[in-house]
Amino acid sequence: MSDNQVMSQAEIDGLFSSIAPAKPLPPQPAAHVVAAKAAMQAGGPGPGPRHSDEDDPLRLTVADLAGRLAKAEKALERMSQLETKMEQLSGSLSQVPANMQQMAARFQEIRGQVEDIVGCLKLTPGLAAKKTFQCGHCRTKGYVAVHVQCTQCGKNTLMGWWPARK
Repeated sequence: MSDNQVMSQAEIDGLFSSIAPAKPLPPQPAAHVVAAKAAMQAGGPGPGPRHSDEDDPLRLTVADLAGRLAKAEKALERMSQLETKMEQLSGSLSQVPANMQQMAARFQEIRGQVEDIVGCLKLTPGLAAKKTFQCGHCRTKGYVAVHVQCTQCGKNTLMGWWPARK
């Protein structure tokens, strides 16, 4: 080979491989690592917390990613808990219509019983006499009494409402 000869890449590679075995090149840092290192050297904020070893921006990036991963795992756990609660609530809500129908049926039953009781009371002599009675002689309202007889001894007495004594 002469000194002025142009060699192909294959010839150059062959020449170097005969001299020393091929060593893999160290991996080049990613663009964001280079940017972080430049920002740290410039005194600006870099990603993640600052460590005393400012020559290793990859460590800062890994720490930042580890923190983010931990936060993401916590968020996923919380979402799982919320999903479980939502399933429980969904199950409870599906029972509400059945409970409401039972309550409505029970309400109608009670309402019917109350109407029966009121109907019977209306047939009772003297019901609401205090509110409805007005004397035909003096026109006073609400002062009314009825004769009541003891069924054991036969004594008669009055029961009712009288005006206050003066």
